[in-house]
Amino acid sequence: MYNKSVEYIYSLERTDKEFNLEAISKFLEKIGNPHHKLKCIHVAGTNGKGSTCAFINQGLIDSGFKVGFFSSPHLVKFNERIRVNNELISDEELDRLVEKLDRLQKETGVNLTFFEGATVLAYLHFLEKEVDYVVLETGLGGRLDATTTCKPVMCVITSIGMDHMHMLGDTIEKIAFEKAGIIKKGVKVITSAKGKALEVIGEECWKKNCSVISIMEMDFFDNYQNENASLAYKVLFELNLDEEIIRKAILKTKWKGSIDCK
Repeated sequence: MYNKSVEYIYSLERTDKEFNLEAISKFLEKIGNPHHKLKCIHVAGTNGKGSTCAFINQGLIDSGFKVGFFSSPHLVKFNERIRVNNELISDEELDRLVEKLDRLQKETGVNLTFFEGATVLAYLHFLEKEVDYVVLETGLGGRLDATTTCKPVMCVITSIGMDHMHMLGDTIEKIAFEKAGIIKKGVKVITSAKGKALEVIGEECWKKNCSVISIMEMDFFDNYQNENASLAYKVLFELNLDEEIIRKAILKTKWKGSIDCK
């Protein structure tokens, strides 16, 4: 059954290829906006999204919280995208939720794409598991990403570079604008973006009456993870978590089998 469930998720698409949030927003509204019951920390950016999310996730877990973590892409198995306290969603849970997703699409008459479907599956799983926080990683961009349907308690933007230029724009300013699309009115923003990208993010924060914290690197590591660790540290610090627990959590975090922060 599991293979059929994954095949189903990958088969999801719409005949209209327009890139917007209309379908998933309509779908979520029709099923009662379950995602509005989740406390999400929403993370976008070009570089270091995954590791920054992993640091935040581990810091919350070690502080005693039950944490949902939605990430992409996966390395080996779709289940890697959806986890609670680092435990992957089981094949059986995924099968059941995919059946539910199929039924809800038929009932609502709304067709979702692959990533929209995956995002909804994550929302439903985290709600069932009654998590305290969700660490939510964008898939692509931010402004029109399916995860931007969330109601975040904090928005996080990692460093910005030239990526997916065919979709996000051909300048740092255009790409930063798309990433800054996750910013919600009155929600604190923490970012490691610099230069022109930071200027764009600052302007969007001003428009939406958000406080913004621009982090400076701290001496956690002597490698490229320093900036991501510093960003995660500041996020956790702003949630009033114990500094020593934060430091230890960051130091022990590994992500997707390729990051060893020790």
